[in-house]
Amino acid sequence: MKNVVKLSEKVAVTQRRSMQNKIILGAIALIIAGVGVFSACQKDSTLKNVLRDTRTSLAQLKERIVTIDRTATGGYGWMVMCINGSDTTTSAGFTRTKREAKAEAKKIVCSTAPGGGNNYIVSIMSEDPDNLQGSINALVVNGCMVYLDEINPWTNTFHRFTQNDISANALAWLSEICFYDETLSQAYELVTAQLKVWDVYLGGDSKGEIMVLHNLTAEQFDAIAAKLWKQITIEQTEIITITEDENENDIEITTIHLDWDFKY
Repeated sequence: MKNVVKLSEKVAVTQRRSMQNKIILGAIALIIAGVGVFSACQKDSTLKNVLRDTRTSLAQLKERIVTIDRTATGGYGWMVMCINGSDTTTSAGFTRTKREAKAEAKKIVCSTAPGGGNNYIVSIMSEDPDNLQGSINALVVNGCMVYLDEINPWTNTFHRFTQNDISANALAWLSEICFYDETLSQAYELVTAQLKVWDVYLGGDSKGEIMVLHNLTAEQFDAIAAKLWKQITIEQTEIITITEDENENDIEITTIHLDWDFKY
């Protein structure tokens, strides 16, 4: 009796497999019919392309979110070290907000260094180690910014920007501590600089391109360029998909999408 049951199971499995094969063959026939009549070689190639397309799948979604606050309070220390040859003069203080700290630092008039121009180091540091937003370190030589350390909002750590990354004029605009000439930088260059500091820059050489690549409205773009925002929340979604190249090798494609929430 047990042998009969096993034989029946085998017959049932065979029938199911036969039916599955018929369904698969029927589906393949429909696919081929849908793309037209080709030679045998063309049919195989077309079918592979269709099946390859169906293998494209969402592999991973990575999301992260951060809020940047220009009006944060809680205490900021500031320091300006003026350098005149081998002589240095240091001034320092403490304020409630980042804006007040920058204003105090800008009041310091450095002695003119040999050869002309002002040489100084500026440091503004948040008193909250868990939120260093607004903290900066900068070196200015002959009135021109050599480097600017800004806080990466995603990691809460300093990242150094030089004139190889951002123009000296845009660095001055970012820092708000030395002379910025509004005639030397276009709005898209300023927005590019800010997006680099926020570690979300995706490219673009014009206002239109930057708006499209970063999912910004014209109002949001203008607000960044004019620093008319108080708080911005950035939500970044990294979409990773797996597909096949023409040699049927798996390739990984990453797409970045940004969403913005502005408070003015």
